Amino acid sequence: MSPISLVLSFVSIAISVPDKYKLLTALSILIFFIVIYFVLWVRANFLDKTELSINNSTVQIKVGDIFTEPGLKVIAFNEYFDTQVDNKTISESTLNGMYIKRKIQDVGALDRLIEQDEHLNSEDIKIGRNESRRQGKKDIYKLGTIFQNDDYLLTSFSKFDENNRAFLNMNDYVNFLLNFWNEVDIVYNVDTICFIRLFSTFLRFSGSVNIRTIVLICSTETKSRLIFLFLRKKGTIERLLF
Repeated sequence: MSPISLVLSFVSIAISVPDKYKLLTALSILIFFIVIYFVLWVRANFLDKTELSINNSTVQIKVGDIFTEPGLKVIAFNEYFDTQVDNKTISESTLNGMYIKRKIQDVGALDRLIEQDEHLNSEDIKIGRNESRRQGKKDIYKLGTIFQNDDYLLTSFSKFDENNRAFLNMNDYVNFLLNFWNEVDIVYNVDTICFIRLFSTFLRFSGSVNIRTIVLICSTETKSRLIFLFLRKKGTIERLLF
């Protein structure tokens, strides 16, 4: 719209419009802008894909099913890496719940892999234990920590309160991003990395936080390809569409 406004402003200055045509000209310009706005609005609402180039990375934002995308796919877990999908600890309508329900045949085997993982058991990653927790796991992992399970990157994204409600404050979120991208550098092998809108989940930001823009900083200096997928609901959530 800006180039069009610039051209019209130049034309209005350079060309003298007779008084008897000024009203008609003004109405014509107004109608022209309304049509352009409507066309852009319709295009934006039907746009399913766009691509950006940021530093050495290609960022693709599109509608799609994360489970059918190639490359590495990021799945947000809580700080306990809970796997109990009972609509109390984990909701089956979240990406976390869908992943466990659709992609994990043996949840116990996944739990053992997480518990025995050398990286997750390091002192700076396993940062505590909540013995008073009544449901779910008790070990607490640093936010942003990644456990790779095949081509899925399970990452501890949110904290849980005593009622198993996910929440973060702004400091937690910033620390998550810094640690997450550092972990991505460890597992990254020039694959495409898929995200769900960093992240579409039932998350509460605590404190007086007003997030209008989320700035994503990728710490890797290597050439990479990132895909951000967005959630589109059609009736009941049966598959995650972005």
